[in-house]
Amino acid sequence: MSETHSEKQSAALAMAPCWAAIAYRWGWLNEHSYIVCVTPDLQAAKDAADAEVDHRGGKYGVTVWDASGAAVYHSPSIYGEEAAFVNERVEMFERVGLHVVVALENGKPLAPEQIVERWEYEKRCAEAMQQACQPNTKDQPREP
Repeated sequence: MSETHSEKQSAALAMAPCWAAIAYRWGWLNEHSYIVCVTPDLQAAKDAADAEVDHRGGKYGVTVWDASGAAVYHSPSIYGEEAAFVNERVEMFERVGLHVVVALENGKPLAPEQIVERWEYEKRCAEAMQQACQPNTKDQPREP
C-alpha cells in the first residue's frame, strides 16, 4: 500500500523536528511580523525568542511554532499577552476603512450614518465568523 502525501510529510516531520520563532509587533498576528530563527533545537528557539523581545524593547512578542504549526512557546511583548492573537479592532478598522476609501475613490463619499451602518455590518460579520469557527462540541456524526 502506497503512502499518501500527508503520511510522507508527517513521517518527514517526525524525523526532522524544527521550530520557528516569529516576532509579532505587540503580539498581534495581524501586525508586522518577521522570522527570528528556524532551528532543530527547541531551547535555542525559546532563547532566541526571549532575546529578541529584550532586544526590541518589548515592542514585539515572539512565538515559537513547531513544524505542524502549533504554538509551543510565547515570549510576550510589553503588553504581556499570553499568546499571539488577532487584534479584532485592527481587523474591523481595516474592513471599514477600506469601504470608506473605495467610496471616496469612486467619488461617492459616505455620510457618517453610512459609516456607522457599515461598522455594525462588519461587527455582525466578525461575530458570525467567530461563532462559525468555534469547535463543534456536540456528538454528531460527521458527514463523509
